[in-house]
Amino acid sequence: MKIADDFFYVSGTYYLKGEISSNKTLVYPFPVDPLYGNVDSVYFFNLTSNEIIIPQKTNNKSSVFKIDFGKNNKMVIQASYRQKLLSNKAEYILKTTMAWKKPLEQANYQLIIPANIRITTFSISPQDSVNSGKEVIYYWEKHNYMPGENMIFEFTYEPAWK
Repeated sequence: MKIADDFFYVSGTYYLKGEISSNKTLVYPFPVDPLYGNVDSVYFFNLTSNEIIIPQKTNNKSSVFKIDFGKNNKMVIQASYRQKLLSNKAEYILKTTMAWKKPLEQANYQLIIPANIRITTFSISPQDSVNSGKEVIYYWEKHNYMPGENMIFEFTYEPAWK
């Protein structure tokens, strides 16, 4: 994830398991709040078969797409989007994991922000961070993880002269 230029950028790699020769319809949710603007630049790519995934439907709440497990019960999907930020708050949806009734075996997250942004509130505290002088990168690593809340970041802009 990245916050830059009044946008929230999300790009993730998702490792999925399913039954061989099965088709699944997946709903990829986007955060909805009056403090968030439109979602654009939505892109899905099947890294296993090296093919673009064309969503069946995309709106500001979600994107719906089908995946075909074919001859393999494992698949790797790349998903990304950009969302306009209308305030100093960004959100990444995690709570939908509860609908699967199965925790994430492993989840690794990172948030990149310019050095002139200071995070004032993390809904889920990061485990580590690195400051390069130009950017700060926050890290989370979770195992057997059932998220009870979304990742929400509230932030302020630091004066340029600091």
